[in-house]
Amino acid sequence: MRVTKNGKGTFSKVLDSYNLLCEHSLDIGVVTVVNKLNVTEPDQVFDFALTYGIRKLQLSPCMETFEGSDDFSITPNEFSNFLVRIFDRWFSLDDPTFNVGFIGDIVKHLLGFKQENCMLNDSCHNFAVLDWTGVLKTCDGMRNKQSIIANTESSITSSGFQRDWETFHKRITNQRKSECNQCEWYGLCYGGCPYHWFEENGLFKTAFCQSHKVIFTHIANALLKKMS
Repeated sequence: MRVTKNGKGTFSKVLDSYNLLCEHSLDIGVVTVVNKLNVTEPDQVFDFALTYGIRKLQLSPCMETFEGSDDFSITPNEFSNFLVRIFDRWFSLDDPTFNVGFIGDIVKHLLGFKQENCMLNDSCHNFAVLDWTGVLKTCDGMRNKQSIIANTESSITSSGFQRDWETFHKRITNQRKSECNQCEWYGLCYGGCPYHWFEENGLFKTAFCQSHKVIFTHIANALLKKMS
């Protein structure tokens, strides 16, 4: 639970702010952090969204990537089970105005629509992020040194930027293919987001590899059954 500096809960404040935005007919969405407290309650999370008229729901896993996870962290397996249940509820609801982020993106990808979600793309999008330290990076989610292209303290040229970007893209592509190109789901996730990669025996793999396979298979089977 998010608390103020006085240790009090922020739920009522967040809900009041959400209702205020709704009163002014603003197009808003909600990011729900899936953690140890709610990972076993997908129905409760889904019903909450319906009750408060939330039409855009993004589910973000709280998962420790370093050794020794925190008490609030979940496992990839827990997250996949959570997503499977959320998908079943969403698919049964059959309401195109209710968008559940990553799940909806998977469905659109499987149906052949153009994919805008960079986590389901064959390359990182062609943009750069300038963070508050003056570091120019390929993505605001990646914090390792390999994602750094340049620093504003040094001279940045368009040719140098293009060269460094292509080097980064080539390295990411080669790492993806070396580990994942034989997987049946490679054409859907392309090895996953590099932000979630970890190294094992010299190979790189997303921490969500197995959980993604579970949810991909479940959604694909549901679509095939629906269309048969």
